[in-house]
Amino acid sequence: MSRNGFEPDGQERSGAGGRGGHLSAFLPAVIGTGMALFLLFTRGGLEPETPAAFWYTLCDALFVPGVFLTGAGLLVVVSAGGAFDALKFAAGRLFSLFRKEEQRAGDPANYYEYVARQKKKPFHVPAALLGTGIGFLAAAAVSLILYMQALN
Repeated sequence: MSRNGFEPDGQERSGAGGRGGHLSAFLPAVIGTGMALFLLFTRGGLEPETPAAFWYTLCDALFVPGVFLTGAGLLVVVSAGGAFDALKFAAGRLFSLFRKEEQRAGDPANYYEYVARQKKKPFHVPAALLGTGIGFLAAAAVSLILYMQALN
């Protein structure tokens, strides 16, 4: 690795330990915002009849991407613990049937070899997914509080 961020073979390094850097942190926020805006527009959130209706629609629009992103982050954490290793190995073996023999040379011979290889790989917590999802849930909680106050 060189000081200028390029590998010796001329390939550029990605940030955050090779896991995508700023893009991997930005992408869940863009996806969540897109989902929230879609829900807000389709439910008529920009033309509410009352202020309470606006906060109700906004709460729903923020809650859905919050649950989606937090759930995806938790699923990544659970799968890194080995919960889905057997399924991943079986799917990999199935799809290896469609590859050439030279390409299959590096594949694990059995499930136990696959598990041993997986344990050697470092695990990175999906902080972007979890943080963004929790942020959307917190914003939904704030809009719920504002909705409850608008009802009074």
